[in-house]
Amino acid sequence: MLLLNCFMLLYFFSYISCFILGICKQRRNPYIECVLLFAIGVFLCTSYFCGSDWRSYELMYDDIDCDNLFFNYFAEPGFYLYMVAFKLVNVNFWHFFIFTKFLCFVLCVSVIKQYLKEDFWISLGYFLPWFGFYLFIDCPLRNLIAVSIFIHAIYYFTNRNYFTFFFLVIIAILFHFSALLFVPFVFLLKRKIRSGYYIIIFVLVNVLFTSRDFVVFLVQVLFGNIPYFNVKIESYLLNENEFAVGRVFSVGMLVQFVFFAMFIIYRKYVERSVNGIIIFNFVMLYLILYRVATTIEVFSRIQLYTSVFFCISLFLLSRVFAKKSRIIYFLYLFWVASIGTIKLFESNKYIPYSSYLQYVFKQKPSFEYRDSYNYKNSPYTP
Repeated sequence: MLLLNCFMLLYFFSYISCFILGICKQRRNPYIECVLLFAIGVFLCTSYFCGSDWRSYELMYDDIDCDNLFFNYFAEPGFYLYMVAFKLVNVNFWHFFIFTKFLCFVLCVSVIKQYLKEDFWISLGYFLPWFGFYLFIDCPLRNLIAVSIFIHAIYYFTNRNYFTFFFLVIIAILFHFSALLFVPFVFLLKRKIRSGYYIIIFVLVNVLFTSRDFVVFLVQVLFGNIPYFNVKIESYLLNENEFAVGRVFSVGMLVQFVFFAMFIIYRKYVERSVNGIIIFNFVMLYLILYRVATTIEVFSRIQLYTSVFFCISLFLLSRVFAKKSRIIYFLYLFWVASIGTIKLFESNKYIPYSSYLQYVFKQKPSFEYRDSYNYKNSPYTP
């Protein structure tokens, strides 16, 4: 039990330390900041037995036959070719896996720092429990890569380098087709859309999308005739699985209502920042998608493309408040971030935590041992 408590502390320490550095701005030490950022990266990217998707990716990687490419592979081609590049030089799966996660972690942090400079810690502290633990420890790797490329591509979009932007978006699509769904929205990002329109859309979505059957019907009408999406609809929405189980209401939903009201009232404080209109539109898209993802959880993977910009905007919103009130606001964000850790207690994916570094100089456990470890040793249900 003591060991399990230590594992839990690692999760709490990672985001609590970010909030401490964000609030205690005057006492920051650049060396401590670098060490902490590296430690968080190591914690997230070297996870070993925990998580779920690594099992299918390891089997996928080991099954690659360079003499018979794409044999028995039915996912996005870009990810397969990316794996082949590592397989050709005999890179071990876990070295490939950890390297890729580190690369994505650097991209995510660099995007936050690009907009907030040295004030990125609060946003990172919120990002970790709500999105980071899922992205890097549970790790839907194809989705993670696509999200990392997409949010990086937005830099080129804001600088009118449309060729590079669309080139990167195509690459993101080749890793996860969900990135394709954001292409139509791209042309609206720079437009200043009236708050009234957003309020109407937000209300309609929160009324209509409380029904799971309505969401399934709408998705079937829009994408049911496309073979790839038809298979996904069958897999994720029509069959019984963890992604088909949503909630009509949650505490997180109530929090998002509060955020929506705050962003509508104080939108000018977000839009005054560099590329503020684009960030604000991402925020609205995130909050609208949150309702859909609450009803059917698989849509939370689509919402991930907006997650980094939502976290950035939360710090930008702090400019509304005076110094003392701002600390109260940051503590409120800390409380909301702590709600995000509830998912750690909902399954055995995160506890107990294990790191690949524990086995660097040891014989590596078998796939069967690693596969069953958290099921056998976690106090939480599958």
